[in-house]
Amino acid sequence: MPDTSRPSEAERGGPPPRLWLHAPTAEAEPAAAFIARRLSDTIEPLELVRTGPADPVDPLAISGLILRHRPRLTLIVGGRLPPGIGQIATQRGLRIVMAGADATMAPAPPRPAPEAGLRGWVARLRGLGAPAPGSVPLSAEAVAHVLVTDAEAEAAFLAAGLPPEVVSITGPLEEPSRAPRVNETERAVLARAIGTRPAWLAIGLPEAEMDLVAAAHRLALRAAHRLLLVVVPEDPARGAAMASHLAEVHGLAVARRGADQDPEPEAEVYVADTEGEEGLWLRLAPTVWIGGSASAGAARHPFVVAAAGAAILHGPAPGPHGSAFARLQSGGASREVTDAQALGAEIAELLAPDAAARMARAAWEVCSAGTETTERLIAIVARMLAAQSDAPDRGAP
Repeated sequence: MPDTSRPSEAERGGPPPRLWLHAPTAEAEPAAAFIARRLSDTIEPLELVRTGPADPVDPLAISGLILRHRPRLTLIVGGRLPPGIGQIATQRGLRIVMAGADATMAPAPPRPAPEAGLRGWVARLRGLGAPAPGSVPLSAEAVAHVLVTDAEAEAAFLAAGLPPEVVSITGPLEEPSRAPRVNETERAVLARAIGTRPAWLAIGLPEAEMDLVAAAHRLALRAAHRLLLVVVPEDPARGAAMASHLAEVHGLAVARRGADQDPEPEAEVYVADTEGEEGLWLRLAPTVWIGGSASAGAARHPFVVAAAGAAILHGPAPGPHGSAFARLQSGGASREVTDAQALGAEIAELLAPDAAARMARAAWEVCSAGTETTERLIAIVARMLAAQSDAPDRGAP
């Protein structure tokens, strides 16, 4: 039985908008997934084709995709243009939008035309066959808009042959980050138990970083003897072993949530080894060490921590979140440390409420900038698809 809940193609006045969304890198995929969800919510109906870093995007694959799906617009998120797409797009009437593009993602500048005379003929003969990268300039007819991250990227795309009116500096893309949910009743109970004690949090802490964090805590205790360290283990099942190590090796007074113990005044470390309570501790501790960032790679996306209003400390191993950490650092929203002494000093400094608040505010501003860029992109794409609904379809063979 046909679906009568939606208007037919004839009733809509034509086929639904068709978009090809491509994320060339694994790092770009989360933002691309969010953009896909927002576009599907904004444009009803929408035919959306998504490809990622594992999908072939050579000229033959691109031509096949266009012939099968006949998209009117392609959106490239956080990566370079696939090879040959400019020429194919011009032939097929496909418009291109790039977003989150930095200088490394710009095509090479077009190759100058060969000079006249014998040397020019030699240059032409050498150029027979497939065009060299950058030899075919980007066409403004094909590339409708490029949202670049900074002035360096803008200059690179202008040098590639794009007119200034299609290149905009908007900053990087980012999926809006939300802090984990919090049980407010439980938060109030724990807040009363902690009282006026200052606290800091090591979230997603692997056992490889226990000694680093414990040594830093002992140093910070010299500045605030009532300071509480809350440890959220990377593996909650290792909570008991971690508590024993912190007590026996480092001589710290440890309580453990998994054993139904409370953070009593005499506890120097509280191991929060229960599932689903990270949001609770992010609300209770204004300074956060992101576990894994000094060893195997950060276990948490820093923007999730920033969204909770925390000052962020981390090591030199960002894992898959390198660009996010770099943006936070450049905005004064996080600090990188490499040893226990530096970490302890940073914790002691951030015990001052105004210092932690400044970093938390800066982190929020960095996160918000990326979110605004994403929303602007969604509006641009929606507007272009609406405008193209009446244009001739050249995607068919």
